[in-house]
Amino acid sequence: MKVGVFGFGEIYRRYASLLPKEQSVVVVIDNGVVGHREMVDGIAHINPREVFLYDIDLVILMSDSATEMREQLEGMGYDMSKVIHYRDYFGGLEQKREMYLANESEVQDKKSLLIISNALGFHGAPVTVLGMVKCAREMEYRVSVVASSGDQAFIDELNLAGASVIIQPWIEHASWDNLKWTNEYDDIIVNSLPVIICALTISMHRRTIVWLHESPDTYISLRFWWDNIQRGIEVGDIGLYAVSRRATENFRRFFNYSKDITILLPYVNEWNNKGKPAKTDVVIFAVIGSIIEQKGQRILLEAIHSLSIKQNIKFVFIGKENDSLNSKRIVDNISNESCCEYVGEMTREEMSNLYQDIDVVIVPSLEETLSLAAVEAMMMEKVCIVSDHCGIAEYITNGENGFVFPLNENKALVKAIEWCVANKEKFMEIGKRARMTYEDNFSLKVFRDSFKEILE
Repeated sequence: MKVGVFGFGEIYRRYASLLPKEQSVVVVIDNGVVGHREMVDGIAHINPREVFLYDIDLVILMSDSATEMREQLEGMGYDMSKVIHYRDYFGGLEQKREMYLANESEVQDKKSLLIISNALGFHGAPVTVLGMVKCAREMEYRVSVVASSGDQAFIDELNLAGASVIIQPWIEHASWDNLKWTNEYDDIIVNSLPVIICALTISMHRRTIVWLHESPDTYISLRFWWDNIQRGIEVGDIGLYAVSRRATENFRRFFNYSKDITILLPYVNEWNNKGKPAKTDVVIFAVIGSIIEQKGQRILLEAIHSLSIKQNIKFVFIGKENDSLNSKRIVDNISNESCCEYVGEMTREEMSNLYQDIDVVIVPSLEETLSLAAVEAMMMEKVCIVSDHCGIAEYITNGENGFVFPLNENKALVKAIEWCVANKEKFMEIGKRARMTYEDNFSLKVFRDSFKEILE
């Protein structure tokens, strides 16, 4: 097969070595080539207008700007049946699966459950997988979790919880030939929107459940496949659930779906040790989440800078820094504040221990369909301050079981922080009411009842 590659940037450099040798790249299409052909390593680099001069079986769009590339080729009248996104291309190649087996258990397996997730780690949707595993094991299911990649520490935690883990590269866009093995399972739950292409492929052959957690930016990142997703939800055997009303609204904002989307609130595995009020006069605030713009650390830093007092106060930022310049700038700004400390990403065990010292959890997110960090804080009887752009906000009443501030009102966040500094003696009372909110909405019993209805 003769292959043309459109795009010669980071994606090409990262994945070019994965192209099968029998599918030789005969040409690289690049908008950076102006007016004439260039030869690089024996391969012609051409302007898109010259693509018609070559006998090419397939054009692979090797860029995360593939939508614009597709529109460019389509506008030129190119045969679009010969064009494919690199994720779909690699998803169609034969895949090897890597297994991490669960610890032995005395539970008698009656049925089997497969949970398909986005990349596994101590963040967002993957954390909810632990709750599903716990419930499924109690229901005597054999459980496997599959993802395209995963942090080893998180994989270990899933194994300890009783789930085997399967790593299959490109699972999000795998072809049916690479998914036929899923027929071995009695039930399949796809946990998060980034894996919806996989879910729709399976749903053409059997019932598939999708649990939605995502904010609008994730939908936008899937723009290339919007038409395919719309067709898939219309004809596939699929059931949609959402982690909150906000998550439901996000889905309907992008896709027409006439059927009901059921709210399925998550259960976060409970820690054995409960949170306790710190013994010192210092009020410790925690901010938990990946260091990215969406999590709102920058908004909080602006509020910290505006505080009238910075004595007996400490802000601990917990979360994974990525390679982006924006992420590094946020970490640098944290380090520049004397009352702030950045500690990086933590396992759930490490977080459980740290909660003994935390007084208040702040969730200043620009957009969050729920906020597992807030759910965990309420579970641990901690005071929460959350933005009104978080789904969890509808479960919080100001001054009763936490605080909600309007995202665009920095003074409101400053006021909530300063109230906490001045009223530490009231934390226990608010924390107990927060715990009641957790038990009424996010406890194992509540989740188990809903989960049984899905599987049985």
